[in-house]
Amino acid sequence: MSSYSRPLYFAYGSNFSHTQMKSRCTHNPEQSGRPVAIAYLPNWTWLINQRRYATIMPDGGFGTAPKSYRGSGVYGVLYEMTEEDEKLLDGYEDVDVNRRPAELSVWPDDVRPTEQGSGDYNKWYLDVRVIKKIYGEPKDVERVLVYVDELMVEPGEPYEEYIGRMNRGIRESVQLGLPQEWVDEVVRKYIPAKE
Repeated sequence: MSSYSRPLYFAYGSNFSHTQMKSRCTHNPEQSGRPVAIAYLPNWTWLINQRRYATIMPDGGFGTAPKSYRGSGVYGVLYEMTEEDEKLLDGYEDVDVNRRPAELSVWPDDVRPTEQGSGDYNKWYLDVRVIKKIYGEPKDVERVLVYVDELMVEPGEPYEEYIGRMNRGIRESVQLGLPQEWVDEVVRKYIPAKE
């Protein structure tokens, strides 16, 4: 059981950047934009999809992606979000507010409570392993909120503006303890290192 009243948020894309998180989470930027920990999600794959933004998917895909996808797991930054800031972030991630409950699938309701609907991302709740604590008292394993694009799962090229935001996030999160080796091996396949 987590020591937090709400699930922490697992950021794996441009929200690596606490600077960006503070600008997005305007209800309580000091809480929702403060990194709590670096965490690891095993058996998932990181990629830039054909929508041209970062997403993750379970190794082997969702049934629509090539089964050969096998990542080295995904690292991310955990944030403690207020409910109001989570709603703001839902808007940035284009979560369909009218999505319906999940249909019977291999994923339990507490992991994937809803269908993605017409939004760009769906809200999942996954267990991650905390590898470095930064602030507060996260548990060694935390159930976290993760935004997942279940529909766009083919590799793509990132938008130019997204490259800049990703590089800022990479710089900020590597300074906090995100493994540089993972960035070099996984993220740099899609995001060139440039200002």
